[in-house]
Amino acid sequence: QTVTGRTLADYPLIQNVTVCKMFRRDFLLKHDIRFPDGPHYIEDQQICIQAYAHAGSVAVVGDIACYFYRRRRTGGHNHGDTRIEPAAYFRELAAILDVIDTQVEPRARHAALTRYYRNEMLGRLRGEAMLRYDDDYRHDIARHVRELATTRIPAQVHDALPMFLRVQSRLLLDGDID
Repeated sequence: QTVTGRTLADYPLIQNVTVCKMFRRDFLLKHDIRFPDGPHYIEDQQICIQAYAHAGSVAVVGDIACYFYRRRRTGGHNHGDTRIEPAAYFRELAAILDVIDTQVEPRARHAALTRYYRNEMLGRLRGEAMLRYDDDYRHDIARHVRELATTRIPAQVHDALPMFLRVQSRLLLDGDID
């Protein structure tokens, strides 16, 4: 539904961090929010979390279609369709966690950290793709996730997860990758 005057603290904006949004140019310039040069992973998410952190008011247009997504059927890929380079991907994810830690107000921080832990960290460790990876690559991804989980994710985030994810998180934190 359409809503106006929302923020990260009072609306689940953190659940949508893709850049299918419109921003005022002066807002982006004022807060020095811009896409980095060159190819990057999850750069759209970093832009969105910065914008949400600084926005005094966000409107969500839900009663008309404003964005049409069409997946490429042939030709090029986006980063979401390709195998990641773990060191680079998780370095960029750490930069998003930096934004959350320093720019997101405290009452919205838990939800933001939970979203990233569930989706970008634990989510990378499950599913069919994970089963197809060779052991070295799978362990490399898990090592990077575990490093971020043990240094950046507070215990309160782990403790508030649904049971299935809490079990997965406990295995990760205990180093039981297999």
